[in-house]
Amino acid sequence: MKKNSFTLLMGGLLLMLLSFAPPPPTNYYSISDGDFTTNGNWSGTGHSDASCGCNPGCAVGNNENVYIEHAMTSSCDPLDVSGTGTLTVRNGGSLVISGDGGLTGNGTFVIETGSSVTVNGDLDISGNGTLTVDGTITVNGDINMSGSAEVCGTGTVSVTGTITGSGPCPTVTVLPVELLYFDAAASGNKVILTWATASELHNDYFTIERSANGLTFESIAEIPGAGTSNQTIEYRHEDMQPLLGTTYYRLKQTDFNGAYEYFNIVAVNISLSAKEDCILKVYPNPCVGNCMVTLSKCSQSYNAQILVELVDASGAIVYSKIPNRNFDGSFDFYVDKSNNLKPGIYFVRATSNDEAYSDKVIVK
Repeated sequence: MKKNSFTLLMGGLLLMLLSFAPPPPTNYYSISDGDFTTNGNWSGTGHSDASCGCNPGCAVGNNENVYIEHAMTSSCDPLDVSGTGTLTVRNGGSLVISGDGGLTGNGTFVIETGSSVTVNGDLDISGNGTLTVDGTITVNGDINMSGSAEVCGTGTVSVTGTITGSGPCPTVTVLPVELLYFDAAASGNKVILTWATASELHNDYFTIERSANGLTFESIAEIPGAGTSNQTIEYRHEDMQPLLGTTYYRLKQTDFNGAYEYFNIVAVNISLSAKEDCILKVYPNPCVGNCMVTLSKCSQSYNAQILVELVDASGAIVYSKIPNRNFDGSFDFYVDKSNNLKPGIYFVRATSNDEAYSDKVIVK
């Protein structure tokens, strides 16, 4: 009887321990390039081609682990890692966050060597949040640190704004971005690229990169930097063999130690027939609420079907439409900011078989 009672007691204790045991973690593994919140881009079982029909959402929370090994973009604003959640970008993966990023509680954000993250807003780190950077992270805003937050690792942090709080560990390379502007303009059959810096620190050289789709870039020129300077310096480069249609350019800056950072993407249009240009415009610009997209001042009538696309800074198409054209080839229509448009810089491009136009718009 005593033996049975002891067995029952131990069984009861075991059940109690099991009832208090934490549930197994929920894991998400990227299986393809694409959007962070699209179900088909994730597996729950590791390196599998089978989608779990799920996604991490915009808040990685308690007992959730997210692993990115592909090129992913997120329209979340913000994308938060909180509680005991972890987000790891590894094996050459990349993540572009169109809005703000948040790291709170005991959240952990890891960027492994060879991987990269871009935040097109502010990055807020608080509580015991830990960001480990062994790859690269570019923040096109401010980094706000509070509490026991840490930014450590052996990688590179680039920030266009300010860093408040304790700041990164000494092992992290912080690249101050003092770019005043980077512009591209068509001039006849060439594109003139101009930029200026307010200050430079250990700047070895700039690289001009070019793309036909805003996603895949190639290097077309290297321009020596000024090393270290506290004065405004202006730069200029001419692309004498530009691509026809809409071309995207971006600027890369490299330090003497090999650390580098990317700046904003700009777009320019080289028309297939300069004498037959129309003008594509978005107004008001910046856009607050509804914006009107217009094509006007065509020197001859165009009746070909034309595709209008709105592209974000990462190259993702966030809106598309085939508008009805008037007798003179013009058109106009409204784009509603509430249609999944987050604050940021966008490019509007309109293309047909023999036309290509583009314009830049800032959404607030």
